[in-house]
Amino acid sequence: MITQRVREFLDNCDQIVNQAVFKSRENQDWRKFEMEMLSIELIVMEKMKKNCRAHLIGLHRIGLSTDSENVHLLLDIGDTYYDKADLEKYAGQILLLNEFMKVDENWKVLKVYLGSPAIKCVYKETNQVFLIIISNGYKAQLSKTIGHLFKIQSPEILNFYHFLRIYIIDLGEIRLKHFQIIIMIIFYLQKHDFLPSILDIQSGVREVLIDGTPVQCDSNRLLKHYHGTRKMNNYKDHIYPFFKFYKKFNFPQRIIDLHRAIDIKLEDYSCRSFWRFNVMNSVVLDFEQNASNTVREEDIEDFVELCIASCDLFRDY
Repeated sequence: MITQRVREFLDNCDQIVNQAVFKSRENQDWRKFEMEMLSIELIVMEKMKKNCRAHLIGLHRIGLSTDSENVHLLLDIGDTYYDKADLEKYAGQILLLNEFMKVDENWKVLKVYLGSPAIKCVYKETNQVFLIIISNGYKAQLSKTIGHLFKIQSPEILNFYHFLRIYIIDLGEIRLKHFQIIIMIIFYLQKHDFLPSILDIQSGVREVLIDGTPVQCDSNRLLKHYHGTRKMNNYKDHIYPFFKFYKKFNFPQRIIDLHRAIDIKLEDYSCRSFWRFNVMNSVVLDFEQNASNTVREEDIEDFVELCIASCDLFRDY
């Protein structure tokens, strides 16, 4: 049965989605956070005596953020952008950076994560919450690639994302992360010839490797450069097919592979270690091994149930 909140959303979705897209585009401009990025770079260079460059990554870099998400910054410390990942070194740098940030008048540290490694903190002047990550440049390139996929089908894919995000997470109260919704949108559109595979994106572009993984992306390419892809004309035409597609998808036993735009059996996939599952390679969207963090079995089951109910709701939408 359709709830009052869902009914109100559907009655006003054009305005709500347009406002969300506008805010996302506004937040995508890294210059909006230039003061904070410069501040953290100076702390590293003056206190840790190393070169540092801050990169805007995640939802803000892709162009899908709202005001509710933390701003993710990746710090390239010591010009290690293309180096092999070294989590032990990054953890040590995070602990050292934490000590300097705790006594800096501009920042308030909220939490330190050694597994990532990252620092959650607030810039006092703007009251903006940041998640500062120390790593190589892989996550920055990942954000660039996903951003390119959304750019070539803009604006309809942006409307599509925000509609699904609000409907699934906010109204449906399904405990999926925004990145998981992004993965499912990309894969659905790949399977229906509206987006290229990651292989297609990387084809014909000078190879760039980070930790042995190709990460190159020509962000100036347009949709017409990818043979066989079609233009999205109205995102609402994809709402029912999206839920129909995932209503039947076998999440526990299949891997979503955005690299080749296919899904394969879990037992047929081999990888050196499961932490390497990612958009550039392959993503597991089941509840045990995945790159999108803790997709619990009950969360996927709730999502599939929502897909079943949504097929009835949106069949003639």
